[in-house]
Amino acid sequence: MARVELNEQNLEDVVGGAFKFYDKDGYGRCKVSDVSQPGNYYCNPGTGAYEFMQMRGANPGLTADEYLQMALNRGILRTQP
Repeated sequence: MARVELNEQNLEDVVGGAFKFYDKDGYGRCKVSDVSQPGNYYCNPGTGAYEFMQMRGANPGLTADEYLQMALNRGILRTQP
């Protein structure tokens, strides 16, 4: 597994910007804002935020919409639990 170092702006985007990860009722959730299709998505409660940070670190410079689509395509975020 590769290590990815995020700068301060990247970290803010993951934990406090357009993508806010949290747990609710045993399910991992991610509230996504500042994209063309905002909403609440499901993720793995233990690793969802980490997987997202790994993806983002390996693909710098994309828009929030592009990160959302990539996370959905990879199964990091999903619309169903």
